[in-house]
Amino acid sequence: MLRLLRSDFYRLFRSKSLYICALVAGLLMIGSAYMVKWGSRVSEEIVFSYKDGLSYGLMAFNGGDVHLFMAIFISIFVTAEFTYGTMKNTVSKGFSKIMIYLSKFITACVASYFLILVMFVAGLVSGTLITGEVGSFTGSFALHALRMVGIELLLHAALSSILVMVAMIIRNGGGTMAVNIIAIVTVGPVIYQLLELFFDHRIEFTKYSLRNNVMLYNAIMAPPMEDILRSILVGICFLVVTLAIGILAFKNSDVK
Repeated sequence: MLRLLRSDFYRLFRSKSLYICALVAGLLMIGSAYMVKWGSRVSEEIVFSYKDGLSYGLMAFNGGDVHLFMAIFISIFVTAEFTYGTMKNTVSKGFSKIMIYLSKFITACVASYFLILVMFVAGLVSGTLITGEVGSFTGSFALHALRMVGIELLLHAALSSILVMVAMIIRNGGGTMAVNIIAIVTVGPVIYQLLELFFDHRIEFTKYSLRNNVMLYNAIMAPPMEDILRSILVGICFLVVTLAIGILAFKNSDVK
C-alpha cells in the first residue's frame, strides 16, 4: 500500500494539470471578490457580504466552486493510467486491486484538499484586501469553523469517491470527464428536485443531496444539530457506498 501511495503521490505532485486547476480555481476566487467589489460601485444593491478575509476564504470549503476543478482533475489523473497502460503494469506486479483502488481514492482526496486550500488562501488574501480585515479565529466562531471544516472534508472525500468510482468504471478520459462534470456536478442536483416534484414534495430529497449538504454551511456556519447530523450521515453513506461499488467493479473487471 505504501509503495502504491508513494507512486501515486509522486505522479500527483508532478502533474501539471493539478497546478493548472489550482491556479484557475484561485484566480476564480480572487476574481469573484473583485467583481462584487466593482459591482458595488456601480449599484448599491450589490454588496460584498463577507465582513473579513477569513469568512470569505472559508467559502472555499462550502461554496461548491471547487467541485468543477475536482471533477476535471480526478478524471484526468485516474484515467491516465488506463490510457498509457500503467494500470495494467501495476496489476501485473501482483498488487491487490483493493489496495490499488484505495490508493487512487486517497490520492484524489489529497488533490481535492489541495485545491480547496489554494482557494481558501486566495479568498483569505483577496477578502482581506477588500474589507481591510483579516478576521479573528477565536471563541465560538473558531469552534463552528473547525466543525464546519471537518464535516466539509468528509463531504468532499465522499464527492472524490464518486468521481474516482466513475473514472475507474469508464476508464476513458473524455467520457469520464463528461459524466463527472455534467451528470454529477451539474445535473445531479436537478435529479433530486425532479424526484421532489414526482413525489409532490412529500419527501425532501434535496436534503440528502451531497452538494446540498456541502453548501448548507455557506448559508449558516452553525446550522441546527439535526442538519449537522444529517450532513455527516449523508457524507458517510455516499463515501461507503461508492467505495464499495467502485472496488467491486474494479475487482471484477479486466485491466487491458
